[in-house]
Amino acid sequence: MKNKIMKFVQSSILLLSIIFSYQASAGLIMRDEGMVYDDVLNITWLLDANYAKTSGAIDADSSGKMTWANANIWVDSINVGGFSDWRLATVDTVNSDKSELGHMFMVNLTNTDSLINKSFSDVNTGENYSFSNLFGSRYWTDTSANDTKAWSFSFSNGSENGNKLKSDTFKAWAVREGDVTSVSVPEPTNIAMFLLAVMGLFHFRRISKKRP
Repeated sequence: MKNKIMKFVQSSILLLSIIFSYQASAGLIMRDEGMVYDDVLNITWLLDANYAKTSGAIDADSSGKMTWANANIWVDSINVGGFSDWRLATVDTVNSDKSELGHMFMVNLTNTDSLINKSFSDVNTGENYSFSNLFGSRYWTDTSANDTKAWSFSFSNGSENGNKLKSDTFKAWAVREGDVTSVSVPEPTNIAMFLLAVMGLFHFRRISKKRP
């Protein structure tokens, strides 16, 4: 009897370790209609990092670059996947790795010798995808530095800069708060409790059947 209980406990520990290792796995998740969810920052990115050019934004030049003011106007006007609450990425003026663009550059994507790898692996399916139109360009953030300057982020070296004139022209990458799917995923803790209960039920039913 003790051996059976020990085996059950060991199996339970193994199950919990598997489930909580799944819980620790976080990153980018591909969604429909060219959108990518970041479950760490809880924001959704466009798969197209230069959608202004692709969509033919009026205020963008031939390469998709815009002034800071026009970039904010453009991102506020677009509708993708039925969502119209897009914005420019935020910036952390102290720690660039905590900025949304900084997190994308330093955490989500692989960088080698300042050359960015545009591919990422969906943490749910393991499938590989690539962001389109993402190069070593400078992107506007939503953060103003003063009346004439705003913060920007460089995908060539991962640096932030608050000294760029708002009249300069850079690219704009649209993001929005939260996920774009309403499908709820059970919390790993609840999954663990349910599976342990099921394991326990089957285990003790087997024991009871063997008793005279």
